[in-house]
Amino acid sequence: SELPKVYLIKEITPENLVKIYEALGRKAEGKVAVKLSTGEPGGHNFLQPTLIAPLVRKMNGTIVECNTAYGGERANTEAHLKAAADHGFTAIAKVDIMDADGEVSLPVKGGKHLKEDFVGKNYLNYDFTVVLSSFQRSCDGWFRRRNQEYLHRHRLVGRQGVDSFGRHDQGRKQSLG
Repeated sequence: SELPKVYLIKEITPENLVKIYEALGRKAEGKVAVKLSTGEPGGHNFLQPTLIAPLVRKMNGTIVECNTAYGGERANTEAHLKAAADHGFTAIAKVDIMDADGEVSLPVKGGKHLKEDFVGKNYLNYDFTVVLSSFQRSCDGWFRRRNQEYLHRHRLVGRQGVDSFGRHDQGRKQSLG
């Protein structure tokens, strides 16, 4: 089997992000979702729009997120869009809060613990997904949670399914009323 390729750059710049994307040799086609964290209001733990703007624009991407499952200032669509605007994301691309109009269940083919996953309904509108993550500390648990957030688009039901190895039906009925 072929070993995976690892791409390194000496400096993280907008131009180098585009170079890495081009080196992958796989063009983002169709309607492109760019999944990232737009950050909590008042916080600074997110990729700066000035850093990612050339890459997002090259792909003609839409920045996508879901409302947070843990509450906070991004738990509803209006506040979430305000946070995205305040942090400069709406100035570089369209921002889509994927669960603004609800969620859908997607089958997990061949899943050992999960048979379905819940995602923001608008995810069905995209043909290609690019994930941009920031690494500001070396923390294995943090990285694992970031991947869960991507996979489940911040949906409470999706996280319950992963955290309970697919045995979330009772909890889901209670939490969704």
